Amino acid sequence: FIVNGKEYKTSRIFADILSPIIRQYHFIDETIDSFNIDTTCPTNFSKIISLNNFEPRNLSKDEEESFLEIFMQLGNIKEAQKLIPKKDEEITIENVFS
Repeated sequence: FIVNGKEYKTSRIFADILSPIIRQYHFIDETIDSFNIDTTCPTNFSKIISLNNFEPRNLSKDEEESFLEIFMQLGNIKEAQKLIPKKDEEITIENVFS
């Protein structure tokens, strides 16, 4: 991965898990070995790479925003949706149709 001009290395298998876009690229061309990401949020992409240990972690609000932006660029909608704040408001006919 090249994030804002800085290179981060990881295994091809983890890159495929992290990004459906990269996985699809590998079906088309197995020689692809880099993926560029430009972010607006300051980020330390090594924190994303550290997810390869599959251990839960708590994120700060800034990290959540950064991870959300990166997951969207990676095409990982499933993980991005986990970072979108949820409203605790009960769903009613009034608030759905207002």
